[in-house]
Amino acid sequence: MLELLNGVKLVNDLKSEKETLDQVLNMKVNDVQDSILNEKKWIEDEIWRGFDEQDKEKGRMKVSISQLQEEQQLMSSSVLAL
Repeated sequence: MLELLNGVKLVNDLKSEKETLDQVLNMKVNDVQDSILNEKKWIEDEIWRGFDEQDKEKGRMKVSISQLQEEQQLMSSSVLAL
């Protein structure tokens, strides 16, 4: 009878340990998922920041190109006047 009680206690202890391990693993899985989602968000933000910087640079380049075209027209006019 004592052997049976020890067996039941062992089974209950193992069930309890399994439940604890399941909870710990679930918490770790959730932590990893949160970390991955945070990393994904950071990467997406960096990509959008890069796109914004490219758009700003594109605008600056357009202004520079327009200025150079105006200068070219002025120089062409000056050359033709000679």
